[in-house]
Amino acid sequence: MDEVRPIVGVSMLRLGRNFDGGYVVPKLALIECDALISLGYGYDSSFEREFLKLNRKKSVNLYDSHVNLQSSIKRLFLDLLSVIFRGRGFPIFRSKQFLEYLFVVFNQRINYKNGKIGHINDSKCLNLIDTLKASAYKKIILKMDIEGSEYESLDLDLHYLGRFQCLIIEFHDIESRIDEFLTITNNIKKDFTLINTHINNFAPIVNGIPQVIELCFIRSSLIANNSIKRAESIPHPNDLPCDPSKPEIIYQY
Repeated sequence: MDEVRPIVGVSMLRLGRNFDGGYVVPKLALIECDALISLGYGYDSSFEREFLKLNRKKSVNLYDSHVNLQSSIKRLFLDLLSVIFRGRGFPIFRSKQFLEYLFVVFNQRINYKNGKIGHINDSKCLNLIDTLKASAYKKIILKMDIEGSEYESLDLDLHYLGRFQCLIIEFHDIESRIDEFLTITNNIKKDFTLINTHINNFAPIVNGIPQVIELCFIRSSLIANNSIKRAESIPHPNDLPCDPSKPEIIYQY
């Protein structure tokens, strides 16, 4: 766990809902950056919406491999059939998801694209370079929650991360992919500083290793003058359990 021990001393703010989908990010990056590239959506744009509220000039490029108009209508239609033929209650959850999708695609400050993010050499996928080409901004926050594809996505020369000032990455299946995890995070730390570590309590801990961890990095040059020190424990006080029905996972260093 020492490999993911963050530093403290940077002012942080939580964006997004009060469970899975919300993240703690540095205020400095929110001030400095004028765009967000968000990989992974899953019918929850609470983080993106709160980012847009910070400044009317900010914009979001949002990507997801599963959510599109066809799948959204199909999910709602199947639930409506259950209402008609099985006597089930009105599908409030699916209705909210459909309205959430409409909000995203019709929001002029959100550029939404349906597509899988993967390896730079995989012609069937989009990749980090494609997302950067779609954004004209030079100071960007990256949020990545793509259910395991983060390893392939970050398997590239990390000089491509030069326009990113802050990285919020959710890593999955860590115990079985520990070598990849350590290689990627160590490479990121050459130019970025880890400022928040949050263990996702939806997933188990295997052999002492959390299976899902949310990490937040800031470009080191942005905090060169900050008074910082290594954290004594995680999570950050602004973090909340991903699964609110379970206690937060606390780790003391």
